[in-house]
Order: sequence, then C-alpha cells, then structure tokens
Amino acid sequence: MYKIALGIIIVMLLVCLLVMFCVILVRLHIYKVTNYQKDIHQKDLDFQKTLTQSIMESQEELRTQIAGDLHDDIGQQITVLNFQIENMKLDFPEVNPSLRHLSSSLGKLSESVRSTSHRIHPSFSENKSIEKRIRKDLEYLGQNHTIEFSFSCPENESSEILPEYSHILFRMYQEIINNILKHSGADRVFIKLQFQPYFLLEISDNGKGFIPKHDNAKLGLNTLRKRAEIINFELKVVSELQKGTAIQIFEKNPN
Repeated sequence: MYKIALGIIIVMLLVCLLVMFCVILVRLHIYKVTNYQKDIHQKDLDFQKTLTQSIMESQEELRTQIAGDLHDDIGQQITVLNFQIENMKLDFPEVNPSLRHLSSSLGKLSESVRSTSHRIHPSFSENKSIEKRIRKDLEYLGQNHTIEFSFSCPENESSEILPEYSHILFRMYQEIINNILKHSGADRVFIKLQFQPYFLLEISDNGKGFIPKHDNAKLGLNTLRKRAEIINFELKVVSELQKGTAIQIFEKNPN
C-alpha cells in the first residue's frame, strides 16, 4: 500500500509539474505575443509620426511658396492694374467715377491678398503661444469675413504645451476654421481654449452640420486625428444636420 501511495504522489507531482510547465509556456507565449504586438504598434506609430511630420514639413514649404506667389506675383499684378487705372483716370476724366469704384475694389483685393499671404506663411505664428496665434488669426478673420467669431480663454492660465505642439495644434485649428468657412454655412463660430486642469481647444459653429462617418475623408477629419495622435492628443467631433458642429482637441489621459 505504501508503495502504491508513493507512486500516486509521484504521479501527481509529475502532473502538477507538467501543468505548471504548460502554464509557464503559455504565459511566456502570451508575454511574447503581447510584446510583439506592442512593438508592431510602436513601429506603426513611429512610422505614422515620421510620415505625418514629413507631410507637415512639405505643407509648410508649400505654404511658404504659395504665400510668396500671392505676395510677389498676384500682388504685383494688382498693383500694375491699379497703376493703369490711375493713368486712365488722367486720360479719360469722364469715366473717373466708374474707375474710382474699380480702383477701390482693387485696393480691397490687394489688401485681402496681402493679409491672406501673411496668414498662411509659417512666420505668421512663429514663436508665439497658441493663444496669441489664435488671437492674431481672429483679427485677420474679423477684417475679411462677415462671420462673427467669439474667443474664450481664461486669463492667467499657465500653458505647458511645447512649442512644436503649439504649432501642430494651431495648424489643426486653422484647418478646422477653413472647413467651417468653406462648408458649414455658419454665421457664428465659437472658439474655447483652456489649459487647466487639462488642455482643451473647442471650435463650434451654428452651421448646417454633417454626418461625421460619411464626411471624414472629405473634411480631412482622419488627417486631423492622426495629427492629434502624434502629440498624444485626441479629437472628438459632434455634429448634427442643421444643428451645427463642435470639434474638441484635448489631451489623452489628462492628470
């Protein structure tokens, strides 16, 4: 009996050891798979960051080129046209009233081209906090658009946003504003900026709204989300047809 009991105990110990060995093997496999997935995700994220960074650098170069073309080429052509009109005023005094209106329109166009070239140039918001960048942009928008813009930002709130993050966030803000100007049909836009207890940039309008799932690609929302992810931020879109749109950009897992 003693030998049988001892044999049973040894068999049970061997079974337990085998089970423990299998459990260890499974856990090691799960650990390896998890780490592999993390590595793949990190490599994918790094690739997306590099790709998006390259795209952004290309966009900044393109902005510089377009701004230069607007200011130097189109601006100069408008100046030449205005000069020709002034000469026509001297040669044909009888058409001065009509030419005066045309000259005034060209002057407004010239100012609009100049302002637009400054706004899209990278130096427009260089070395400034995102609050100052937005305020400066709203000054331009208020002078060149009939839409009413409202800006809310608590005073004396300290910002810990890195300069390179501020640049990305400001370009995201500009892209959202441009979409509103082109697609929303809104006459009022509300911008809210806060830094405490966590960063939040909210841009809302009273326009016609849209269906986010259907219009993500058309409005560039997927690109905006990727930009936000690069700096560990999130983008949330709430929109309803005929009831406007609200877009929030905020920190992931704020403390």
